[in-house]
Amino acid sequence: MGKRRPNDSVTTNPYRTTTTAGTGPASAPSAVPPPSEPASSPNSLPFILAAVGLIGVIGLVIVVWLQAPSRDDRPDPTELEVCQKFLELHNSAHPAAQELLGAAPVIPAEPITEAHADKLATELFLRDEHLVIERCRQKAVENGVRVFVFRTNGNVLSPQIRTLQSDGGEMNPPPQRIMINPDLHVEVRDGKILAVRATVQRDN
Repeated sequence: MGKRRPNDSVTTNPYRTTTTAGTGPASAPSAVPPPSEPASSPNSLPFILAAVGLIGVIGLVIVVWLQAPSRDDRPDPTELEVCQKFLELHNSAHPAAQELLGAAPVIPAEPITEAHADKLATELFLRDEHLVIERCRQKAVENGVRVFVFRTNGNVLSPQIRTLQSDGGEMNPPPQRIMINPDLHVEVRDGKILAVRATVQRDN
């Protein structure tokens, strides 16, 4: 056997023997790099797009559902029957037509708001026997109330009604409402037709 050199060292463990030459210290093992995160697979893109599309469809369905007509938006057969019955009785100048209207309108001595004056004038127009009502249709729901529109043919004139301006001052002289073929907006409450307002006739 050869002689061991002074600078040679032998490290022995139960499993292996390592011989290190030289006098310098043993070098430390190199650091193990951390595992890198797996890159997104290109195959996942279609699934991402499908998920985004599904979310968009769900949002669209919710918007359509919120804008869909509620039960109150649908025509009420009983209220439509009252309007249709009034139309027939009014056009035939039957006295029973007045029984389907509310209380007879009274023009107050003091000035009233323009909306109130418009409603009062519409009540008078509903009682004008020279005004022909061509048809009735449901228009919309306003503040939870179904509003119907009488399409008319004829000219109407209201008496002078003392009316307030938007700034609180009184209109001078008191205005008269003169309309040609007006649309009469009404509501039906407890089997009675009540005026809402009168507007210029629309094409629809």
